[in-house]
Amino acid sequence: MTPLFLRGFSHHMRFISGIILMLALNVQTQASQYEGRITSVEDGLVRLNETNLKQTFDLTFKDSDTALSISKLKPNDFVSFEGGKNLTKSFLRVDSINYVGLASLMGIWTGDDGYCYKFSSYTEFLIFPKSGDCNRKSARATNPREFAYTLNVADEAWFMLLSDAKSRYAADVTFTDPKSIEMSLYDVNNGKILRLIKLTK
Repeated sequence: MTPLFLRGFSHHMRFISGIILMLALNVQTQASQYEGRITSVEDGLVRLNETNLKQTFDLTFKDSDTALSISKLKPNDFVSFEGGKNLTKSFLRVDSINYVGLASLMGIWTGDDGYCYKFSSYTEFLIFPKSGDCNRKSARATNPREFAYTLNVADEAWFMLLSDAKSRYAADVTFTDPKSIEMSLYDVNNGKILRLIKLTK
């Protein structure tokens, strides 16, 4: 039979252990930033190879809107998001999306405005005057204009914010087919449409 003081001590230790466990669970649910490439999207299950952790995770979602946004991505697409990591299971929870990167957008595109568009990363691209074929190796970026950009999911298209040292714009980006894009460029301050640019590969 356990002495009364030891039973009280045991109860006290279980209480402390419970608090420690609650603190640990609280730590695991605090939002952090994660990023990586989508490896598969199948039957509502999305897997991501996280860049910094160098590990593949199943994704769970804070709400249905976030789940719907991520479901529009394809294997090899990129996503940066705020979320949490489960300490005992291999999944990450997506709370909010910072930006996405589309593998199909990467590379050089020819614009109907007389410029070449080179998307070299998920956050940077160059625009330079077209001289011959934009896709030829001999085509050089003469007097390139460097833009930083972020891409996010919108209802009917992809929403882009882009800026350089001189100006800021927004654009709706629509893939009409795998080798054709329409960019509706507008003023980020007043929403006025500036022009429609058609890009082809």
